[in-house]
Amino acid sequence: MVADILTLEPLNLSGLGLAGFRRGSTIDSTYCGPQIEPIAPLRLMIAGGNFEYRGPQPPGFYMTLAMQYEPISMTEWPGLWHVAHTRTRQEKKLAEELSRLGIYYYLPLRQSVTRSRATRRVSRSMLPLFPGYLFFKGSEAERYRALQTNRIAQVLDVPDQQQLVVELQQIQRLLTGSPELFVTSHLKSGNWVRIIAGPLQGMEGVIEYHAKGAKLYLNVTTLGQSVSVEVASDLVEKIDPPSWIEVHTSPRRREPGRQ
Repeated sequence: MVADILTLEPLNLSGLGLAGFRRGSTIDSTYCGPQIEPIAPLRLMIAGGNFEYRGPQPPGFYMTLAMQYEPISMTEWPGLWHVAHTRTRQEKKLAEELSRLGIYYYLPLRQSVTRSRATRRVSRSMLPLFPGYLFFKGSEAERYRALQTNRIAQVLDVPDQQQLVVELQQIQRLLTGSPELFVTSHLKSGNWVRIIAGPLQGMEGVIEYHAKGAKLYLNVTTLGQSVSVEVASDLVEKIDPPSWIEVHTSPRRREPGRQ
């Protein structure tokens, strides 16, 4: 039996990071079934956020995927940055829609662990670090297509594109290390430091000392929020603040009449 196209979906695109694949990347795979030996690797193209496979689908067909991809840095993504203020609990759905549309996005996620009082069972889930917000990059036409998903309440301006990239790259690195993070609903001002050793070496932010050590705050200026993490006070050095420092009391929004 031969099918024209097998589209493998749904996929947890934000978890796989497909938004950061270079266009034209391929995925190696093999397919097999109950009585079928693995066949030579096939080539699958990332197309609009889905895997598409053209070829035979024998009875008991299933696939195993081995990712062979070329990641693309968010600094190379085409277009301009936009910040989507999503409708309630629509962050992941919007991410899926943008992947389907082939629009580059970044949705910072962190693991949440809860335990049922009744069964004592532990549940783990990935939740948005900044509830209600998703970062995406593209042309004006892609911004319009993103709005047409009907999952965005409003689009926030990004007056300093490079500043946002630097801030998001630090957040991305922080999440990769999986430390315990704290999100605050305001920007942090104060002395700037750089971490000089350890897994977070090279990261920069505002320092706040306390009795047991210190907290490093990473601002996300467009959102008017910051993320903090505990650091050892003897692993930081004082630096001059970035040239773009300007504390905004609230996110900048588009002019009335334009979403």
